[in-house]
Amino acid sequence: MSELLSVTAMWTTDHAQELWDRFSAIRSEAQFVHIPQEDALYVGPVLPSESDRRIAELIIARDREHKSINWALVIREAPSGEPPKEVIEGDARVGGRQGLASLLRTTNEKEGADVSLRISLHLEASQWACKLLPRVVEQGASDADVLGIGSEAKLEQVGYRFATSHDGIEEILIVYLHKTEVYSVRAVANARLDLENGMWLPRASEIGSMISEKLFVYKGAGHGTER
Repeated sequence: MSELLSVTAMWTTDHAQELWDRFSAIRSEAQFVHIPQEDALYVGPVLPSESDRRIAELIIARDREHKSINWALVIREAPSGEPPKEVIEGDARVGGRQGLASLLRTTNEKEGADVSLRISLHLEASQWACKLLPRVVEQGASDADVLGIGSEAKLEQVGYRFATSHDGIEEILIVYLHKTEVYSVRAVANARLDLENGMWLPRASEIGSMISEKLFVYKGAGHGTER
């Protein structure tokens, strides 16, 4: 019902040349604009599996002093059509999903690293109604001053930052894209790097579902959009 477009998990480890060389041996060709080529690696993409139809990409960068390594595991929707030859070769070089998961386990001494998740999902306004947006700004409202700029103002985006959260969520941003009638949701959360599940980063999917359940009402497929 909700579409989890992408999720990126980011974490940092101490630099270790053996670790860097291990991933350098399976790197794919990529161009980095702001990072020297010798200090950045791209691994992937890893093709979808039967349990997860998204692709996985790994971006690795080390600082100039070679004291730390920054990791970014990107999970996103697979492009349509058959993958090109170089993508198939890159997937085989890594060993597919299981191969990449096994390699990622070697990046931390303890099992399940603490990672920062960047979650993105879209909800069609024809199927979902947000409890917060859009809202017509009325006289007497706390934000009524915007009516001095233009009439018939609507609030179409809102963001929250949490001091504490039992679910590890730090920030939520919701934007109503009125031209396409889609809600764009972004969330930042802390979680453990779960590599044992059949799906990539299952905690991100759980957070996406929780946001849609708490802040939206599902109207069902085939409903028209009323504003």
